[in-house]
Amino acid sequence: MLNPKSQDPITLNFPKPKPVKEIYEAIGKAYGFNVLFDPKLKDNELQIELTDVTAERALEITMQSAGHFYKVLDEHSIIIIEDNPQN
Repeated sequence: MLNPKSQDPITLNFPKPKPVKEIYEAIGKAYGFNVLFDPKLKDNELQIELTDVTAERALEITMQSAGHFYKVLDEHSIIIIEDNPQN
């Protein structure tokens, strides 16, 4: 189970398209956990507004927008994977 260092809601806004990996890394940095990526993950650009959200909610919103999912590796690390039938 993921255990972010902070449970406090935060706001992260990306009004201009940014590589999605940068957005995931910003979420990880804000909440104090490591973000790893599946080597096959495409680094598409995404424009997103995360207002007053917890770590889990920030990940859910971003994952739905980008078509990804994550797997918890340990309490301080996740891996981001493309959401497709093979995965």
